[in-house]
Amino acid sequence: MSLLTVANDVADIIGIERQVAIAAGTGGDARQLFRLCKQELSELARRTSWQRLTKENTFTSAATPGQGGAIPSDFLFLVNETMFNYSENHEVFGPVGPREWQLLQANESAGVGVQEVFRIRGNLLYLYPTPPAGDSYAYEYVTTYKVTDSTGDVEKVTYALDTDIAKLDEELVRLGVVWRWKNLKGLDYAEDFRMYEMQVANSIARDGGKRTISMDGMRPPGAPMVGIPAGNWTP
Repeated sequence: MSLLTVANDVADIIGIERQVAIAAGTGGDARQLFRLCKQELSELARRTSWQRLTKENTFTSAATPGQGGAIPSDFLFLVNETMFNYSENHEVFGPVGPREWQLLQANESAGVGVQEVFRIRGNLLYLYPTPPAGDSYAYEYVTTYKVTDSTGDVEKVTYALDTDIAKLDEELVRLGVVWRWKNLKGLDYAEDFRMYEMQVANSIARDGGKRTISMDGMRPPGAPMVGIPAGNWTP
C-alpha cells in the first residue's frame, strides 16, 4: 500500500474525509495524518531488528583503532552478535561498554592474547587490539531506509510522496496511526493501542522465522549436527 492508501484507510476508520493528497496536502487533517504516518514508521522501525530492514555491511580494516567508513550512512543500530573477522576466522565480541573499553586502554599488556572486541562511539567503530591493515570484517545492521518509491528501487528514510511504500508491514502502520490520532484528539484509544501492541508482538515473534528451542536438550527433528567452537576455528 502507498502512503495515500494507508492514510485514507485510517481516515475511514476514524471517521474523517478521505484525502486527495497527504505528503503535499495543505489541510489540517492531511498534515496531521502525514506527520503521524512518519512518526509511527520511525518508532516501529526501532522496535526490533526487522528482517526487512536488516542489511550486511563489510569493511576492510585500517591499522588504527578507529575504523573510518565501517559505519554506513544508513546505519540505525547494530544487530548484536553478528560482528566477525573473516580474515582471522573469529567472532569480534561487543559492543563493550565505556568502562571495559577504558580498562583495556589503561592496561599496557591487555592486547596480548585478548579476544578481539569492538565499540561504537561518536558514530565510529573501534577495534581492540588494533588490527593490521587489510583484514575483512562483516556485521549486520538495521537501516534507516524504511521506505521505497513506487518502483521499489529507490530507498528513502521516510515518506516523502503519496506513492511511497513502507518496507514494514503497513497494517501495523495503519493500526499505529489510528491510536496515535485518537490520542492526539483526546479520545479513548486504549483498545486500539491494545490491538496494535498485540499485532506488533505477534509480528516480531514471526519476523524472519525463529529457531525451535528444545527444552530437554535434544536436537529438533531434522536439525543438522553442526558444532562451531568459540574463537578461531582455523584448522
